[in-house]
Amino acid sequence: MASVDLPTPPETARTSPKPSSASPIPSSPSTASATSTVPAIPKPYEVPKISLVNRFIDQPRELNVAVIGAGLAGVLAGILLPAKVPGIKLTIYEKNADVGGTWFENVYPGVRCDVPAHVYQSTFDPNTQWTEEFAQGPEILAYWKGLARKHDVYRLLKLSQKVEALDWDPASSQWLISVRDLKTD
Repeated sequence: MASVDLPTPPETARTSPKPSSASPIPSSPSTASATSTVPAIPKPYEVPKISLVNRFIDQPRELNVAVIGAGLAGVLAGILLPAKVPGIKLTIYEKNADVGGTWFENVYPGVRCDVPAHVYQSTFDPNTQWTEEFAQGPEILAYWKGLARKHDVYRLLKLSQKVEALDWDPASSQWLISVRDLKTD
């Protein structure tokens, strides 16, 4: 950051007005008198030093972001955040061995969506070939895995990594993430 000293205007720039032959302005109706004068302008104040950031306002800066979970919202974050936020360094922590969230975890017979399948898809890359209006779990999971592959979300993933704690460090103004590697535990 650069420090900038702003100059103080010369004393001659801030002087009291010269008395004129016009009648003085009363300070208030109750205290007005023929001898009232215009109050003096105060002396210049000291201009504080200010710090300026030494970069353009639209120049992206590195921004570290963590997303916890690679379910539907995590996959969408992995697609949209890098596209919309220049300079982002995104990491997605997922406790499971793959993306999909609830559709990865729930594999019982007959698992399916309880709302029309088109509600469970992205607006920018929709599936027009759902086999049923209320799609089954494996079909929904395949759609979200395919979306993650197509948009290269896997490069951002830390799979089998369970976030166990988040702690704010006021000294560094950062969150500290405690992660347990489920592959080695």
